[in-house]
Amino acid sequence: MDLQIRPLWNDHVRLEPLVESHGPALAEAAADPTLWTFWSRGDWSQGFDAVLARQLAEQAAGALHY
Repeated sequence: MDLQIRPLWNDHVRLEPLVESHGPALAEAAADPTLWTFWSRGDWSQGFDAVLARQLAEQAAGALHY
């Protein structure tokens, strides 16, 4: 059985593991403060780069985020 992590996609969406190169596009999208109205996970006090680094570290350690 092949259990490698692979991107999943269809005509409407693409899901793939987070990688550092996603950072600039995610930071641009995250600059809209209305996105964070209902976000309750994580400590954003250190800024986007710190959150991205923490997410990547957790992913490397095997944590599952959804």
